[in-house]
Amino acid sequence: MAIDQRDLALAAQAFQAGVTEVFLAEDKSAIREMVMRYLDLPVAPAVSGHALVVEDNPIFAELISEECRTLGLTPCACASVAEALALMATQEFQLAVIDIVLGGLQSGLALLRHIRGLDSATRNLPILVVSGFNDTARRLEALRNGADDYLEKPFASAELIWRLRRILPERTEALDGTVNDIASAEQEWQHKNLS
Repeated sequence: MAIDQRDLALAAQAFQAGVTEVFLAEDKSAIREMVMRYLDLPVAPAVSGHALVVEDNPIFAELISEECRTLGLTPCACASVAEALALMATQEFQLAVIDIVLGGLQSGLALLRHIRGLDSATRNLPILVVSGFNDTARRLEALRNGADDYLEKPFASAELIWRLRRILPERTEALDGTVNDIASAEQEWQHKNLS
């Protein structure tokens, strides 16, 4: 149950009625932790290292970066293929999230092909391709060129986290057989008249 500061009397009544946990509405990290535990997902970061985020839309770049931080990764965001290649020359990455369509004549698919063609450990880098296009041809092209997964924009944060955990080699097995979307948990809580 999430409450505002002024609802402390309501919290006391909720405890008397059998509610076991109450959070202040402002305490988003505690609420998120409780949701992750409810979904039987590990709360602690699953991996460490760096994530390459190649996204020219600042809103999506920040969203992806935030979820990479949630997983324990330090995001390195850039908006172009040239920037991504420069980062890859100086930094080792454990994950890459690449947008297909970037500004100008740049292509996330060209970057994907370049990474898969390298003669190094980078060739096996887990890669999630994101795109605003939902057509089979583009999805298949990304997968044929070596993407580990494909996610259509816009996407829910919970789905992004689930897909990233799925492609990361150090993913936890706690995800298998659990609810995959926080939204479904929220619907269940609403059905039970919980907030």
